[in-house]
Amino acid sequence: MNLILSILGILIVLPPIIIIHELGHLLIARLNGVHVERFSIGFGSDKYALIKWTDKYGTIWKITPFLLGGFATMAGQYDDPNEQAKFNKKAKKMSDKEKSGNFMFKNRLQKSSIIFAGPFANILFTITILFALFAISGQTQIAPIIGGVAENSAAHKVGLKTNDKVISINENKIETFLDIIRITELSNGKELNLTIERPNENKTENIKVTLTPTKIGDSFKLGIYSSQKHSDFKKLSILQSAKESVKTTYNLTTDFFKSLYQLITGQRSSKEVGGLIAIADMSGKALSSSIYSIFYLMAMLSLIVGIMNLLPIPVLDGGHLFIYGIESIIRRDIPDKIKIKMFLGGWVLIGLLMVFATYNDISRLLTSNTETHNHTKQIKDAKNK
Repeated sequence: MNLILSILGILIVLPPIIIIHELGHLLIARLNGVHVERFSIGFGSDKYALIKWTDKYGTIWKITPFLLGGFATMAGQYDDPNEQAKFNKKAKKMSDKEKSGNFMFKNRLQKSSIIFAGPFANILFTITILFALFAISGQTQIAPIIGGVAENSAAHKVGLKTNDKVISINENKIETFLDIIRITELSNGKELNLTIERPNENKTENIKVTLTPTKIGDSFKLGIYSSQKHSDFKKLSILQSAKESVKTTYNLTTDFFKSLYQLITGQRSSKEVGGLIAIADMSGKALSSSIYSIFYLMAMLSLIVGIMNLLPIPVLDGGHLFIYGIESIIRRDIPDKIKIKMFLGGWVLIGLLMVFATYNDISRLLTSNTETHNHTKQIKDAKNK
């Protein structure tokens, strides 16, 4: 059942994200007069297409069974730098009409806008989903008031108590209990300075404590719990929903870059890197939880896809933008030989990351299965006794 849910979950979550990304490229390409030759929902050649048609602009649309991908191909643009180099040599013999709809003959600003449109569409998609969730479901905010403290936890050792209110952490203002969780997770186990408001008879007093989060599994915890009695549900207006969707997207973006920095600098374990298997697992869990959870996961993954594609790695959209930026500064095209080496390096890097992420996914699955087996065995042994 878990496998079925994971497969269904990833098939629900990923295709819309990929379609939105490629539609971003297609729409801005057409606005700039570039002919989009093919738009594929899924990977695979035409012979595997389940549905195929040609629109009035001459773009071939198709849907293939391999839905965990997709692409929009434009006239004059190739992912393979060798093919691009070959095309560049032939391009000089093209007619003016052929050149007018060709990506290669657009200026760098036009090229950049077309390339940037894909990741930007993903970011807009995130904001749109969050806006819809807030507008339809409202928002439940849990006040940063401690509902309970775990025995022998970091919080317990420094004397935190039930009903203490967290005012700030490392001078960052705390508005909700979620803020506490976010900052603790991103602390990577470093000391945190908390300002606490403590009720004392008929008055309150502010105290300051310093504690170090404890690592439990892959996350860091203070050992405090929220309480439903301090939660507040409110229906949001259209304006409030828009504000919260942008704010949440901003927070998710800053959290992503902080985590990425910690990974690159070795402050965070590389075992946290996950691939398609991890996404499938999360999708399955979200699908079994609620419709809200599946759409919230879709929003987060769309944002990650958008941001990751903007990283300056050749073969990614950000790599193309990086190259256009360099060419604009030096006022000439980078030689094809150098581009080929850059893109080769990019493919190698992406390939290694995919292998590493898959290795982590499989390791997590094996560890999880072993732990489940051992736990089941312990229960059976206990019953036999």
